[in-house]
Amino acid sequence: MKDELDKLFDDVLVILAQKNFDFNNFKENIERLSSVVFNIDINSLPEEDKKLLLDKINNLLNLLAEKQKEMIKSIEGKKLEQKYINNMQIS
Repeated sequence: MKDELDKLFDDVLVILAQKNFDFNNFKENIERLSSVVFNIDINSLPEEDKKLLLDKINNLLNLLAEKQKEMIKSIEGKKLEQKYINNMQIS
């Protein structure tokens, strides 16, 4: 199970690291990961495994927040670019 979980985390992290973010691929992988993680009784894990799992989840959430910031900047940049183009056409 640990190897499967590691692979699922790695798959999601690779998608987040890609410049051309594929939301559908991300969604499929995060759903697979979630189905495994949510079925784990975290209280039954040894302390070391529990800490490792929580660290992986925390890392994933941090990377997801960074990806969100990148996407917002990209959207805002495109809006500014379009506004500039519109202003140039008016002039």
